[in-house]
Amino acid sequence: MILAESSATTVWGDLDELARLFSNILDNAVRHGPSGGTVSIALRSGPDGYAMVSIHDEGGNIPPDVMPRLFDRFYRLDHSRSSSTGGTGLGLAIAREIARRHNGDISITSSPDSGTLVSIRLASR
Repeated sequence: MILAESSATTVWGDLDELARLFSNILDNAVRHGPSGGTVSIALRSGPDGYAMVSIHDEGGNIPPDVMPRLFDRFYRLDHSRSSSTGGTGLGLAIAREIARRHNGDISITSSPDSGTLVSIRLASR
């Protein structure tokens, strides 16, 4: 993993919940990015009072038609995975709920050319 960019910022919130949010997102980036690929993390403070965290992996394998369902509970992109080998399909739903409880949100873009980018916006101090 590479910390690509960072600026000092403070986010008020529940440490355990925020740790779970980032753990879920980073786990997905490592698990679904290409073997030996890079995961980059950038943190910046926006002028609008929000902290922006971007997590990018080189995967880009999310088809456009499933993008609206990624945050649905129990939705798994790879239906061949069972909960014993690949999770329950709750990670992104939980991450988004945590972000929203912290006055923020999460969005995802993905393409084979540019990889997958998860953008997390959280209210900062």
